[in-house]
Amino acid sequence: MKKAILSKRYAKAYFDCLDESSYEQDILTAQRIINQFTSNKDFLIFLKQSNVNFDSKKEVVSKIIKSFEGNRLMINFFLVLIKKNRLDLLSIISQDFDKMILEKKNSIKVTVESSSNLDINEKEKIESFIKNEYKKELVINYTQDSNMLAGFKATVENRKYISTVENLLEKFKLSLN
Repeated sequence: MKKAILSKRYAKAYFDCLDESSYEQDILTAQRIINQFTSNKDFLIFLKQSNVNFDSKKEVVSKIIKSFEGNRLMINFFLVLIKKNRLDLLSIISQDFDKMILEKKNSIKVTVESSSNLDINEKEKIESFIKNEYKKELVINYTQDSNMLAGFKATVENRKYISTVENLLEKFKLSLN
């Protein structure tokens, strides 16, 4: 089974068990723990060792999660991942958590790259277009790309909207062929 499908199932199972009033905080805590686990390669090796008994792993993981103020559900979630040898899914699960929070809030993540700082009017036009297209609240990250001559690129989910000089020149060039 593909990692993406598996990670989505684990993330959804955990997400569905969370209390409505604290799901966002619980997910953020789980993501901090995932970051802690994945940033320490030696720790991951320890958790994957077959010659280390599960009770030892359980004790260590429980202490770490409690230090992050994690609850019993969170401990059990990570223990299932360890027992099923699914630690390689942690980073993907964290990304799935982000998507689930956005979905729950009826929001969508947008990245807008531009050659220079966009003024309020330009930002409003881009936001209005994307809101109209997706019918969701936007979580926008604006960045500058000094290599871009003029215009902008907006990335929404797996879609790109490109309105740059380079893109217009490329289209023109293709039309000449």
